[in-house]
Amino acid sequence: MRAVSLMICAFALGPVPAFAGLAQDEMNAVIAKLDLERTRSEAHARCVQDVPATIEWLRDPVVEHYCLLRYGAPRQFGLFLGVRLSVELEQVGKSAQSGVIEALLDVQDHSRDETARR
Repeated sequence: MRAVSLMICAFALGPVPAFAGLAQDEMNAVIAKLDLERTRSEAHARCVQDVPATIEWLRDPVVEHYCLLRYGAPRQFGLFLGVRLSVELEQVGKSAQSGVIEALLDVQDHSRDETARR
């Protein structure tokens, strides 16, 4: 399902400039609007708990901001923006960062599946 979403986003986005782009701009706006900076330590801890490799990437502003968004924004928005962000990062050659975002998305998908089964 997410692979289809990634392909749709990649097609819709077309060529992306040499930075994270629209998803990163939206992320920053949501973080400011929801005042998510105050939840930084909790968001970081939760991302590291979900995907331990994230600890190595928290100094990267894109990954760090995605953790803030993922923890504090509505779930569907975080998933949608995470897919877009992953595609944008992959398109500009930042496959390591894209992989971290993908891993965090996998955890969210898995937890959603577990909740739906209950």
